[in-house]
Amino acid sequence: MRSTKSASNYPPIRSRSIIAVARGPSAARVRIAVERRLLPWFLEHARDLPWRKQRTAYRVWISELMLQQTRVETVQDYYRRWMKSFPSLKTLAEAPQRDVMKAWEGL
Repeated sequence: MRSTKSASNYPPIRSRSIIAVARGPSAARVRIAVERRLLPWFLEHARDLPWRKQRTAYRVWISELMLQQTRVETVQDYYRRWMKSFPSLKTLAEAPQRDVMKAWEGL
């Protein structure tokens, strides 16, 4: 079964990724392979994860920290609760430390 996902469902890559900075003949092969094989595969098979919906540096950072602690399945619920409690770096910085530690507890 083919997915209905398209490249427009995901925000553009803005970082200086390997695709953006690669140069030379071997770099061209990598770029072509990624564009022709990896990206179409990803669009068809990518899991629907909450941190992919609104990609900001803060959201990616929090998801990466959580994913270093445990499995994707566990992180999804923690991530949603975290973003509800601390939707921005400013709200996180202003939150009492006990609230932050309680939200992280069990991860």
